[in-house]
Amino acid sequence: MSPQSANTSSAGPLVECCEQFGRGQFNPDSDADVRRMLRGEGVKRLDSFVFELLIQRALKHYCGHMPIAYGWYVLANGDADAKLWIRLETESPLNACDDSLLALLNRRGSSVLLVKALADYSGFRGSWHSSEGWGPEGDLDSVLFDRFAQPGIELPGKVRQPEPAPVERADAALTRLFSHSTPAERRSLALSRLLINCFIVPYTRRQPMDLDAVILNDQGGCAFLSSRENTRLGKANLAWIRVMERSSDG
Repeated sequence: MSPQSANTSSAGPLVECCEQFGRGQFNPDSDADVRRMLRGEGVKRLDSFVFELLIQRALKHYCGHMPIAYGWYVLANGDADAKLWIRLETESPLNACDDSLLALLNRRGSSVLLVKALADYSGFRGSWHSSEGWGPEGDLDSVLFDRFAQPGIELPGKVRQPEPAPVERADAALTRLFSHSTPAERRSLALSRLLINCFIVPYTRRQPMDLDAVILNDQGGCAFLSSRENTRLGKANLAWIRVMERSSDG
């Protein structure tokens, strides 16, 4: 039995979708599957998905001349540092902005995990980055288990099931989301939620903050955009990266 399938909790939309994904039975290209999973998200998360989508579209339209990276997540340690960064590669492959951020994070001693979905969307592969480049890819369960396993702590932890949004509010939010998004955008959203809900939170026992975008400016510095930077979680994660050094500095 894989680590991911070892510890799911009582029935709930997110739990059920994580179990199905672990069995290769969840299809992120299926609107029905995606709707069912998103119904398990909390009210605030549902309301934010459309807003995040519109932010990214605006960036692509108005900042298309600048290298922009999407799919980044960051976890703070509760202090002034953010030691774990995650890059999910879906519709947005690694580019010059990612390379610049990776160089900066290596100098700061942060851990960086690259995650890719399998071609048939039946699972994820992961690899860690170091000053020598990307390490070998492995099944994401095994990659996370090897990094976070500790004596006396069962991994992975339970899939957290927030209180689902009321039916009418969920229906309204999902109608807006599906009417404003493309199939590729909905697939990327589904994969990102599967990654966070089924893997990152159960293994780290922390909720990461997703960055709406990382922008490489003309001076070689990285700017970070998050629609949740004014929340308690956002402030904890973004406080130390408010002003970034140029990635070309020694």
